[in-house]
Amino acid sequence: MKLVQLTRGKFAEVDDWNFDEFSQFNWAANKAKSGRFYARRRLLRSEFDGPYRNVYVEMQKCVLSVPIGMQVDHIDGNGLNNQLHNLRPATIAQNAFNRPTPSNSSTGYKGVYHRKTGNRKRPFQAGIKFNGKQNFIGSFVTKEEAAHAYNVEAVKLFGKFAKLNIIEGYDMSQYIMEVIVDTEAAEIEGSRDAAEEFIKSAIHESACIDKDQAWVYEAREVE
Repeated sequence: MKLVQLTRGKFAEVDDWNFDEFSQFNWAANKAKSGRFYARRRLLRSEFDGPYRNVYVEMQKCVLSVPIGMQVDHIDGNGLNNQLHNLRPATIAQNAFNRPTPSNSSTGYKGVYHRKTGNRKRPFQAGIKFNGKQNFIGSFVTKEEAAHAYNVEAVKLFGKFAKLNIIEGYDMSQYIMEVIVDTEAAEIEGSRDAAEEFIKSAIHESACIDKDQAWVYEAREVE
């Protein structure tokens, strides 16, 4: 792994075989509405056959080529980690599933909310957004129980694109198996091992994509 310098004092992580190509250009650290940073650069005049236009290209799309209408998802949630093993094609909806816990979360867990009024014995609620609709999961005594309930529902709905909560006090190796049981994922391909691998991918320990896949530029015109 090597680092490509960006603006704002940021760096992008790239594979060794892409470093020489990417380091020829001036890359900017672009901050998205989500607060994540992504690497992008302006296309040069020499890269246009016709009249020059103000067009930017994102680094992740230079590493992994995806069909029109698809996006490139960063598995670990770091928009500046553009190593091939950290990228995967995703629909717009799948890409949204992988969003991190909001910075203004009062509980520190994704999909978990603390109700100051109502059921005092079960003050923590879990909910999940799917197909544009917020779905209520349940009320719980502790925020950890609510976070676990969110994880189970997220795996059911989002599969390997689910961004799971890392729950304080849980042994993750045991937790993986608990989620498998709760979601009946052990039936996937009729194999417990396959189910375990499925859940591991959901917590971003996925296998490497073929590093020999060719990459191409996909320019996106700035509106």
